[in-house]
Amino acid sequence: CATILGMIAQDWAKKGHDVSVFTAFPAYLENQSPVVTNETVRGVNIFRCRLPFNRSRKTKDKALSGAFFLIKLFFFVVSGRKYDVIISSTMPPVLNGLVSLIAARLTNARFIYQCMDIHPEVAITNGMISEGLLSDFLKKLDQLTCRFADCVHVLSDDMRDALVEGRTGGGGIKVAVISNPALEELNVSESTTAPGTLLDGSKFNLLFAGNLGRFQALPELVSAMEELVDEPDILLTLVGHGVLENSLKSMVQEKGLRNVRFVDFQPLSIARQMIKEADVCVVSLAKNVYKYAFPSKVTTILGQGIPLLGVVEAESCLAKMIKSRRIGWCCGHDAKSIAREIRTAYALRAELASFRENVAKAYDEEFRPSVILEQWQDLLNKVAHGQS
Repeated sequence: CATILGMIAQDWAKKGHDVSVFTAFPAYLENQSPVVTNETVRGVNIFRCRLPFNRSRKTKDKALSGAFFLIKLFFFVVSGRKYDVIISSTMPPVLNGLVSLIAARLTNARFIYQCMDIHPEVAITNGMISEGLLSDFLKKLDQLTCRFADCVHVLSDDMRDALVEGRTGGGGIKVAVISNPALEELNVSESTTAPGTLLDGSKFNLLFAGNLGRFQALPELVSAMEELVDEPDILLTLVGHGVLENSLKSMVQEKGLRNVRFVDFQPLSIARQMIKEADVCVVSLAKNVYKYAFPSKVTTILGQGIPLLGVVEAESCLAKMIKSRRIGWCCGHDAKSIAREIRTAYALRAELASFRENVAKAYDEEFRPSVILEQWQDLLNKVAHGQS
């Protein structure tokens, strides 16, 4: 999310806009010295606030850090310079958008609500919170933000439908559907050379790179690999960290799977090199998550010219795109279905070049950063002039 917003901000600054970003210190920078609180990077003015419990994993500490950030954000907007347009993402969920909306209205600024995920529905879908009074209250708060925003940005038609048709009174929401661009390095000093290949060139490489979390249907993917133990040339590599990392490693160990391996989180440049070396990249979403989220990694994978294996419902926009564009394979969430599609991809490995041609065409027509950033520029112009 931060990288994508950074790309948009830098593009606007390059086009002559005066752009400021208010954010927290990333936890991985907290112990670095000297710490830069305010700086200008590629024309973007960046203001960072230090959170009291930034490195803590405790729920209470995260809540306190979130509240502290929201207070600082509010006073940054209302007591500082005048902004024409304010954009807020969905982290912290629900409240970041609401606080930003209030601050925008108090300062007569236009407001764009950038919904990377739709909360609280995405959390309810995966059991992170239960249906009840709290979830109903959060839905009403988020609905309030959406209704009074000058525009709500979402990543897919499925997400738009969830807001407009899935919520009571959603018909009055002004929605723009713009895909996320393929990720680019924002830190020019980041290494661009991997320390040797991280994939086994003698195997048919399936790659999942990203958050090892609750939304990604990864237990089902690992179970599918158990169905493929008779295919020694097929290897699944999981790259990244997340809340399910330890349980997935235990699952692999308990099942004695030698066709699944883990690689630690990698810088973007190395992750992209790994994607380019893969035969097929996995994009998976837990059941019903497609309604409330769209995997941003899709555009980065397509940018490297690699076919997709989509573990997602057939009625989703993602599955329809993969099938209509012939850029990969799709399946449901049961292990046997996933394993069957992996076998199909492996059987067609000699034809991967034609799939890569389709991927390149889809990327050029729909997902190239220049295309998407121009859509964002058009949206900014419309909102700034009251045309949303």
